[in-house]
Parts: sequence; C-alpha cells; structure tokens
Amino acid sequence: MIIAILAAMLLPALNKARERAKITQCLGQVRELVRVSQLYTDSYNGYFCPANLVSNSGNYLWWTNVMEKLKLISVPSWTMEHWGKAGGGIMMCPSLRYEGQCPGLGPARAVSGYGASAKIHRLKSPSQVVIFGDTPQNAKGSPLFEITVPDQWTHLFSGGYFFLRHATQTNVGFADGHAITSKEWIVRETPENWLSLTY
Repeated sequence: MIIAILAAMLLPALNKARERAKITQCLGQVRELVRVSQLYTDSYNGYFCPANLVSNSGNYLWWTNVMEKLKLISVPSWTMEHWGKAGGGIMMCPSLRYEGQCPGLGPARAVSGYGASAKIHRLKSPSQVVIFGDTPQNAKGSPLFEITVPDQWTHLFSGGYFFLRHATQTNVGFADGHAITSKEWIVRETPENWLSLTY
C-alpha cells in the first residue's frame, strides 16, 4: 500500500523530468539545424536553403535531401526520400508520439520557399527571424513539413504552424544561431520573427 502511494506520488514528477529532458534534447537539435543552415548560407552566397530547390514535388530536391548530399546532416533512414521525408536523425523530435512521414522539425517558409529563399544579409535583425522549429502533426499523426508565415492581420497560420509538442511550448531557432523554448503565441505575434514571402 505504501509503495503504491509512493509510486503514485513519484510518477508525475518522473514524467515531468522525462519531458524536460526531451525539450532540452529537441532544443539542442533545433540549435544544430540552425548551425547547419548557417554553414549552408556561408557556402551559397548568403542564401538559406530553399524548402525545395525547384518546386513542391517529389524530385529528391528537398532541404533534407540537399543537406544530406552536402554531408551537413546524417539521415539514418527515409520514409519517402523523393519527398525529402527523413525517418530519423537530427530532424526527429524526441517528443514525437507517432511515426509519420516527417520527423517533426522543419524550416520556416519565411526564409525557405519552393525554388527561392531569403538572403541572410537582408535580415535587419537575425536574432529575431525564425528559421526552424517544431512542426505540427495532422490528424493521422503525420507531422507537416514546414512552418508558414502567420497572416499579418489575424496573426493566424494557414496550413503549417508551430506545434506545442512540449507541454504548451514550442522550440524555435533563429537566424543568428540561438534557439529557445517559447509559448507559441509569443513567437507568432512578434512581427519581427517573420519575413514576407517575397524574397
């Protein structure tokens, strides 16, 4: 009886500790993806890697495909390689509860579009511009691939948006290299965090 009571008391604390560890691990992965992105911009005249080099199609030219070919990231397995959907590695959020088609961490459309991307030198405040973060899962448990820019009037996202995977919080990385765990609305409603899609 006493053991059962002690277990009931300790279990919530243990679960919280595990989730804190996952948040920390995910934050480290976001920070590493930002570092990888900086290596790419250094080699490509300051441009961020586009979400896809050409278009929204299964052409093996997604940012994950490109980063792996350049040996900037390691992809241990693919679920759909031609769509750039990695099955694990640095893009896999440790708090992801389902094995979907994407691993749960992706780029922001604010800087990475289809066939185009922003130039880092164009950013007035790199420390405020979001370039990576936790991406959401749809009803089937499959994470969406990227984060879209919120509407400038409603501040709402259409399609991709941050996913509050970490106890009502989300991990995001910025163009200057730092990453934080934050409430989604704080990031969403800060206009400086987003660029227009006109690169």
